[in-house]
Amino acid sequence: MIAIERLDFKDMASIAGLISDGPDGCLIPNWGTFWDLGIRSITAPQRHSAAGQPSDQGFSNLVDRLGRAKAPSGSLLLVHLSRLQPYSRKEKHLRTAISIVTPLVLRYDGVCFQLHNDDLAVVLQTAQNDLTTGIVGKLCKLFGQDPLLVSGSDPEKLSSWYDLSENLSKVAQLAAFYRDGAQELLSGEGDILPNSKGSSGSIALDPSHLAVIQNAILQADLSTMISRQPICAIVGSADPQPIFDEIHISIQSLAGTLLPNCDLSANPWLFQELTRHLDSRMIAILMRNDDATLTNSFCINLNVATITSPEFLNLDANLNDKRRHSIVIDLQLIDVFSDFDGYLFARDFLHERGYRICLDGLTHHALASIVPPTDLGFDLAKIIWTPELGDILASPSAKRFYNALKAIKRERLILSRCDSANAVEIGQALGITMYQGFYVDALRAGTIRSNEKVKQLSDALSRQRASTRSMKQEQSAKA
Repeated sequence: MIAIERLDFKDMASIAGLISDGPDGCLIPNWGTFWDLGIRSITAPQRHSAAGQPSDQGFSNLVDRLGRAKAPSGSLLLVHLSRLQPYSRKEKHLRTAISIVTPLVLRYDGVCFQLHNDDLAVVLQTAQNDLTTGIVGKLCKLFGQDPLLVSGSDPEKLSSWYDLSENLSKVAQLAAFYRDGAQELLSGEGDILPNSKGSSGSIALDPSHLAVIQNAILQADLSTMISRQPICAIVGSADPQPIFDEIHISIQSLAGTLLPNCDLSANPWLFQELTRHLDSRMIAILMRNDDATLTNSFCINLNVATITSPEFLNLDANLNDKRRHSIVIDLQLIDVFSDFDGYLFARDFLHERGYRICLDGLTHHALASIVPPTDLGFDLAKIIWTPELGDILASPSAKRFYNALKAIKRERLILSRCDSANAVEIGQALGITMYQGFYVDALRAGTIRSNEKVKQLSDALSRQRASTRSMKQEQSAKA
């Protein structure tokens, strides 16, 4: 008999009368009621079975059984809740998401698994994609304030759909991907589970995790984890104008799928090693050349060592001059200075072939401490926005930062990770015209009304000018 965890189904009015109290605090299906409704099977969304086996294993077992069928049919709806921010994945949010999916499971004789990273795997006996559209739309609306969806309710960001008769091998690969991630989590850090009681929070990436993730990266389909974010020009109160897109494999999605309680970026050196493996997969995706958006200008994050790898050289050989001139190569500050000789060689090669290079990962401290990025051969440079930046500009220590800015043409600077109007107002006060971040995405999507946006930026610029005048007056008085 299948036990259903009270945590997942107790509050679901949609299945009232279908379950009853069982031993050990579990809820037991009333199978007679199911038969009366014409439903032959249902599995409740749960993280563990009665025996304590992760539902990732149950999902894998089901896919294995389908693989042995003579003519497998049906479909898989994969809901990527792991891509959402942690504050969007509290237990109440997960219960609500499950309640939205439940009618689909009941109506189309389905089975739903809540996986170790909070993703939902919904296997249905029907292969009609349009039947899931409404459900996914409701989920997008439910999580509409999360940064993943703030720029628009794109169903592909939150879900993937597979016809089992055509894509069973890919689904089997996904099932193994989840199963292996859950087993590693249980064997290596068995007391740390998503939303588990007494969890001490995120754990740092260590070498044992790295080996597991690297192996999974080589086997998994990472195309569903590709993220795009535009770099936009914002002049005054005008609407953001996209210049090019940054394309990268979402670290948040990758972490949520493999090790949801692990901070992949906690150890910068191990993280850098991980990104080398992601580089090869990104290059493979670019080589397929099946994405029409890649015909426009775009930016990709690569490691210095990747530039001279056989994979990148093969990609370069398949691009014409026009395509190379439309690509910006993002290199991280930590990677550049850890292999500076390698960078100098890669820089000369990239410029000779026609690519542009952007230095990423610059803080205001770093910008004031290193040789100007343009003197190092970078065409562009990204400064990371932090709320602290506004305070520093109003302090006496701002002089070093302003001097560093003078050595760079402002049109070559990008202010990244802009999450508020304050970021744009400070950037404009500094003469920066290119921006990237969730706030910029929201402006483009029109989620911030035009009159509010104009007022926000106008007020912000006034405050910044007043602050600058005040600082100059204080400096003059001291002199």
